[in-house]
Amino acid sequence: MTLNVKLKRNFLLNSGKESIDMNLIYIGDEFYSKSNTMMSPIYKIEQNGSLSRSDWGFVQVALRNGDDIHIRQATDTEIRWAYKQLHAIS
Repeated sequence: MTLNVKLKRNFLLNSGKESIDMNLIYIGDEFYSKSNTMMSPIYKIEQNGSLSRSDWGFVQVALRNGDDIHIRQATDTEIRWAYKQLHAIS
C-alpha cells in the first residue's frame, strides 16, 4: 500500500511544502530477524537514490517534528538488493 500521490501532491501544494521530508521503502521484517538485527525493515531513499538504514524510531521522531513521511513497499529490484545485503552479512 502506498500513499495516494495525487492527494499528497495537492496537500503539499496547499501547505506550501515542496517535498516529502522522509522517503522510505519497507523491505519486510524478515530481513531484520534473519540478519540478527543488522538490517532494518525500512530504508530511507537518499536524494542521490541510494538506500540508508532507518528504523521506526527515526520515523517517530520525524513525525513528532512535523515532517511529511512517505513509506512504500519495496520494488522487486529493491528486494533483490536486500537479499544481496543479507547474503553478504550471513
